[in-house]
Amino acid sequence: MPGVEVGQDQRAAVSIGLPRWPGRVLLVGLALNMFAGEWYRVGVPLPLDRVALLAALALLWRERRRWRDSIGWRPIHGVMVAFLALAVVSGLAVGSVLQSGGFFALLDRVAIPFLLFALAPAFFPEATDRRWLLRGLVLVGLYMSVTGILSVTGPSALLFPHYIADPTAGIGYGRARGPSLEAVGTGLDVIVCGLAAAVVAWRERGGWRWLGSATVATSAVAVVLSQTRSIWLGALVALAVVAVRERRARRAVPVLLLVTALVAGAMLALVPGLLATSEARLTTVRSIDDRTTTNAAAVRMTLDHPLTGVGWSEFLNEVESNVRQPELGPITAVHIEAHNVFLARAAELGVPGLLLWAVLVLMGPLRLLVARVHSAEAVGVYIVAVGSAAAWFVASMAAPLSQPLPNYLVWLLAGVALAQSDGRRRSLTVE
Repeated sequence: MPGVEVGQDQRAAVSIGLPRWPGRVLLVGLALNMFAGEWYRVGVPLPLDRVALLAALALLWRERRRWRDSIGWRPIHGVMVAFLALAVVSGLAVGSVLQSGGFFALLDRVAIPFLLFALAPAFFPEATDRRWLLRGLVLVGLYMSVTGILSVTGPSALLFPHYIADPTAGIGYGRARGPSLEAVGTGLDVIVCGLAAAVVAWRERGGWRWLGSATVATSAVAVVLSQTRSIWLGALVALAVVAVRERRARRAVPVLLLVTALVAGAMLALVPGLLATSEARLTTVRSIDDRTTTNAAAVRMTLDHPLTGVGWSEFLNEVESNVRQPELGPITAVHIEAHNVFLARAAELGVPGLLLWAVLVLMGPLRLLVARVHSAEAVGVYIVAVGSAAAWFVASMAAPLSQPLPNYLVWLLAGVALAQSDGRRRSLTVE
């Protein structure tokens, strides 16, 4: 990172206490969010992840006197309110927010990520809190990556929960997918957690260093086994961005890529059928045709309704009537979401929604690309945040990003990192 050096003593693990209760409960909620939407499959009647998130917010509210002056009001908060208001009004106009699909889409893709971004400095105000944030991501990443590997290589008897091994459940069976039963969301989660694991392995000592190193290795393999091109590209872009922004990572990135290539090559050679399915995923054009067709329908919706769009969460209800036979390529699956988040916002909320979303992404996650880190302690979170934002942005160009956890993590990490990079202090060099 320009202007930041970290000495050997700063990397050594020190005895630290647990984070404050709001941060602890939020970490539990984020971990449980891996099972979002699938709790019924394990016989749990309540969405425990949402219960934990509500508990974390309640605990934070009790401590509001300690943090309310530190949050402050920034221009991005105003844009968030404007976008959320537009989506709510749009959803009420078409009735989608009164239905579970539209309501939870509003929560998981907009409201909760924005709230986590705004409250991130309050949830993780101290270095101890931020260190435990990264440690928590290591544990989540180890579980998700090992689960993803087992879902491809077997034995399926080791998978927990067992519904992951059900070929009729979810989508992407045969690829590295976690409890969410979806390869893109799982792949993004693994990238975020793998970056956190790399930082923990670099900065800490003892058991956490070994645990971080193991998670880096399993995460790299799980990314390859996701057999998803947007995840592969997102991981490469994330590593490139981290290497550009943190000069010492330039030595580690080639080593990581080499090890990943060797391990992936060995698995392709040893796991029966894996090479054939990977080649099929790499060369298939059917999914590209489907996305091109539905993305063209999104453009058509935007042109037909430039000011209002078709309504929040109404894309699936309108897509079939807006699909046209392409000159090249067949029409196969059309009842799918637009595989581009920006086009989806434009189709559902019109040009005003598209512009507000673009401004939010630029002022939020992508602002990390030009942010400056002011302390050695903040470097670790910044590395995870900027790499995660890069991978998330790449995936948003080719997927709807409907799973909540990747959105939660990217906006939360951006909020934590940007709070440590407010531009009011000079860069710190630690000799």
